[in-house]
Amino acid sequence: MGSPLWVIDSSSLIFSQSSSLTRLVKTAAIEGMERLIADERLVFPAVVLKELARYLGKQNPALTWAKTQEAIACRHPTNYETLAAILSAVPEVLDAQKESGAEEADVYILALATDLIAQNNDVRIVTEESRSTGRKMCLASAAGYLGLPSLSFRTLLKFEGIANF
Repeated sequence: MGSPLWVIDSSSLIFSQSSSLTRLVKTAAIEGMERLIADERLVFPAVVLKELARYLGKQNPALTWAKTQEAIACRHPTNYETLAAILSAVPEVLDAQKESGAEEADVYILALATDLIAQNNDVRIVTEESRSTGRKMCLASAAGYLGLPSLSFRTLLKFEGIANF
């Protein structure tokens, strides 16, 4: 196995554009993510774009940036058999109380990571989601339950030598 493939979720893409990062770190993060995407090492399912559109308003730098990366970052099609298997194993990854709106991306993130691992890749999920609620299991916990490694966006930046904290 070579360098890891990163499957990034909406929360981390939003964080990459947030005021929690200094301007210099944010610039380095965007440039670093673009390099990883160009090297085909950072991916996200297309449903992440729909989720980003739902969470943010007119000033939506994460969605704007993600759309510019869509052709390479979203190149892997959804495997609906894997999606069904993930939902069977961890149905709590979806919010059962949710009635409408864009699909939640978490199960797609898990399915993509699972499929990439099945192709003998070293894969890690990048997420800022670390709190489960009474009705929904967070992405990091669902990944752990399935034996999939997950880490924060800051850890990705450190691992790849993009920024240190």
